[in-house]
Amino acid sequence: MRLMLPGKTDNRTVQLSSYAVLMDLRNTDIKAYQYQNGFLHQKIVLVDRDRAYVGTANFDNRSFHLNFEVTAMVRGEKFALEVESMLNTDFEHCCSLTGEELAQRSLLVKSLMKLSQLFSPLQ
Repeated sequence: MRLMLPGKTDNRTVQLSSYAVLMDLRNTDIKAYQYQNGFLHQKIVLVDRDRAYVGTANFDNRSFHLNFEVTAMVRGEKFALEVESMLNTDFEHCCSLTGEELAQRSLLVKSLMKLSQLFSPLQ
């Protein structure tokens, strides 16, 4: 599994919170990458080359309960292959981001990462 996260963000608390989660995923097969070619705002999940979830919803309480955001699940190999091609192009503009690298950050930054998780349900 690969995750693509924005390198540039409009919400530092959300970014720090995502870093804390990545540190927790260090002993898994999940690989994380940061998009480096501008601001990334897409919400896409590609499953088994035959299903794609595309939409506006962030995975947080505000999006699910207050903002009326939506995500569509589209089944079909043709659409999924188009999404895969787009994602592969985007991955070309990414750099790897590992929990090990994040764990090497200063105590202050690591503390801010953990502290930000306290606010993530409010985002």
